[in-house]
Amino acid sequence: MSRCVGAIIILLLTVAPPLVATELRKCALAGGGHAYVSGDCPAGSRLLWQRGIEARVDADDLRERRQDTARWREMNRMEVSAALRARPARVSARRAHRGDTAARRCERAQQRRSRTRERDFMQMTYDQAVALDRRVADACR
Repeated sequence: MSRCVGAIIILLLTVAPPLVATELRKCALAGGGHAYVSGDCPAGSRLLWQRGIEARVDADDLRERRQDTARWREMNRMEVSAALRARPARVSARRAHRGDTAARRCERAQQRRSRTRERDFMQMTYDQAVALDRRVADACR
C-alpha cells in the first residue's frame, strides 16, 4: 500500500507542470502606489490589468549562452597566461640589493613622491608633502 502511494506521489511530481507564475496582475494600492502580484490583489486595492505569462526557456538560446561563456573563459585564461609569460622574472632580494646604488635609490624615491602626489594631491596635507620631500632628500644624499 505505502509503495503504491509513494509511486503515485512520484508520478504526480514528475508529470506536474513547473510551479511558475502564470498570470501577472497590476494592482492600484489605496495609498496611490502600484503592486505587481501573481495572486489576488491585496485587500483595499483594485485590479488595473491582468496578463498571462508563458515560461519561455529556449534550449538553443541557453546552449548558445553557455557556449559564449565557455569561449569567454577560455579566451580570458589564454590572455592571463600570455600576460604572465610576458612578465619578466622577479629578481631575488639579495641580487636586487647588490645592484642598488645611491642614484637608483634617489630616482626611486623621486618616482614614488611623484606617484603619491599625482594620486593624493587634493587630499594631501602640508605635513605629508614635507614628509615626502624629506624622504627624497634622505635618499638623494
